[in-house]
Amino acid sequence: MLQTAVTRKTREGRIIGYPEAISVMDGLKALTIYAAWQLNMDKKIGSIEPGKYADLIILDKNPLKVAPDSLRDIRVMKTFVNGTEVWTRQKAEEEHKIRK
Repeated sequence: MLQTAVTRKTREGRIIGYPEAISVMDGLKALTIYAAWQLNMDKKIGSIEPGKYADLIILDKNPLKVAPDSLRDIRVMKTFVNGTEVWTRQKAEEEHKIRK
């Protein structure tokens, strides 16, 4: 979703509405603090601040430092809900290997 908002490219590679393209930072805000504001929950979620829920993900690359066409290749490494780790890529991959 972020890559499409930034590049305006479809999966087939067509560019649609390029004048509507946004920056990576604006895309990240749209997915976090702006989304929280639309839900009237920006005092509790949407950014990392004291007093807010610590729901966040750890990525393997910084989306602000990769080429826009590579945003889809960024992988979630860990997920935290209210400050508690609830998922890690390493554990998921290990479990997947065990099930094979």
